[in-house]
Amino acid sequence: MSAQPSDSHLPTRPAPVARTVKAVRTALPEPLRAQFAAELDEGNPFEVFERWWLTALAYANPASMAEAQKVAAGTFVGTPAELVFGQAWTRAA
Repeated sequence: MSAQPSDSHLPTRPAPVARTVKAVRTALPEPLRAQFAAELDEGNPFEVFERWWLTALAYANPASMAEAQKVAAGTFVGTPAELVFGQAWTRAA
């Protein structure tokens, strides 16, 4: 018996986008695929891949994309920071 907590009772979900260049390329919309390929050729491949993998995760999640469209349109209704962090958030230090 291990003293480490076990989360084996929780369902496991695969990542919506595998951590491969091919999976990221497939998850991105067509206009971004060329930009992804160009940045892979020109920049640090590890940094470029990590950034684009996170972008691909957002594109793979319909809820994320719906929120992004609302933000772009100026119609997203969020929670004000002062309600999350308290009034100290709005005071100058």
